[in-house]
Amino acid sequence: MKRDMDLIRLILIETQNGNPNGDINGFDIDNLKYHRKLAIDVGLLEGKIQSNLANTSVVPSNVFVKDLTWSGHDFIDSIASDTNWIKVKSFIQESGKTVTMETIKQGVKLLFQTV
Repeated sequence: MKRDMDLIRLILIETQNGNPNGDINGFDIDNLKYHRKLAIDVGLLEGKIQSNLANTSVVPSNVFVKDLTWSGHDFIDSIASDTNWIKVKSFIQESGKTVTMETIKQGVKLLFQTV
């Protein structure tokens, strides 16, 4: 399964809006479980990942998201608006880099933070 940074952003927005485990239009449950797992793994979400021994897929058997972490709040606060998200992605792509968690964080710092 391929990582989708747009979906991770949507998951964080939904979590911030009080819908951490709900459906997101246009995405199947396996995509949601996989990307919620990625967001937990990278420290943006607080939650539990469950896989039974028979599950050999990269998609966990179940994922339960509790809330955003401190880092998750900081991250989504910077890119929640469509305008900022488009600016960050364009900035990264124009610089010739791949859109990853680290390049997004660096882009946010360069574009929106004065410190």
